[in-house]
Amino acid sequence: MALVWTPTASPAIQNLAYSNWIATFTAASIGTASSDRIVVVGVMSENHNNSTIQSVTIAGGAATKIGSDTQEYLSAWYRPVASGTTADIVVTGVTNLGLSLVGIQVGILTGAAATPGVPTYHQHDAVADPQEVTGTVPSAGVGIVYVMTASPSASTAPVWSAATGDSYAHSEAGNTMQAIMAHTSTAGSQTPSMSGGYDYDGTSMMFIPWSVGSTGNTYTENVSDSGGLLDELDRACTYYRLIGKA
Repeated sequence: MALVWTPTASPAIQNLAYSNWIATFTAASIGTASSDRIVVVGVMSENHNNSTIQSVTIAGGAATKIGSDTQEYLSAWYRPVASGTTADIVVTGVTNLGLSLVGIQVGILTGAAATPGVPTYHQHDAVADPQEVTGTVPSAGVGIVYVMTASPSASTAPVWSAATGDSYAHSEAGNTMQAIMAHTSTAGSQTPSMSGGYDYDGTSMMFIPWSVGSTGNTYTENVSDSGGLLDELDRACTYYRLIGKA
């Protein structure tokens, strides 16, 4: 079976103005409930006051970090969440070290158990269009691309090559930033690129290859024990479906 990628949420970028180190995105869409659903969140932050993103929670549970670029403009996180259609997503920086602009882009993986590979990066710099990053998409897998660009001259969606643009958010509150997400399901080495007003703006990009296979994560949903043995059996079955063992 092949992985299915579905973009679900592109909330407004928050301007914390260095007054807080926690950004809460309330009731973000996480798509249709499914026993094999993995929620994937890209976090974009601008002018982060030398802070780094310390943790992300999704639906009240700790997400696993996939990686981040050298300067922490971009990071990516995931968590299996089987139930519900919305979730609070909380991004936390360093305590008492305020964040400025914070954005997230959210999508889900379904269709099979999935595991993330090692990300590749276009480290933050200011170069002429197109802005691009290279990665390898596994067979039956997907490559997810996250982008943070500072001071973009464009306020519209970027034009993509070798990828499908999923969503973007634009903010001019305090500073200017875009939080962008795209993907490709074409197997093999790919170089997604975007253009349309990003010349010399300062751009970071991350390419995450996802392949079919167990994440090794335990099932983390809250399940009541009030039903006794039947509840325990249901929880075990759901867990094994999640990791691809059934």
